[in-house]
Amino acid sequence: MDAMGRWRESNQHISPTAKVQWVAPGRTGIQTWVGIVDGHKVATIKRQPGHVGSTCTALLDGWMWDMSKAPNPMHATESVARGFESVPAAKKAIADAIRLHPTNTN
Repeated sequence: MDAMGRWRESNQHISPTAKVQWVAPGRTGIQTWVGIVDGHKVATIKRQPGHVGSTCTALLDGWMWDMSKAPNPMHATESVARGFESVPAAKKAIADAIRLHPTNTN
């Protein structure tokens, strides 16, 4: 797996058994999926409905996305938020990042 990013700081709510539960968005406005682990918000995915395609933006508390292979007009090397082609792709990337958390790699 290519490096997707790095943990800039440990997230106390993520453990080796952490399982993200996703709270679905409301029916109007910007759609926001909230990722919860043991009652604590750890991730967010946002998508504006009605736009061409279904791209979205994902954030994971404590995680820095590697932007070197992602299109970004600012030429940033890292970012706290990253665009994905779909919500399922963002959820998969978040799950992959959680597997790389320091408490999960010992």
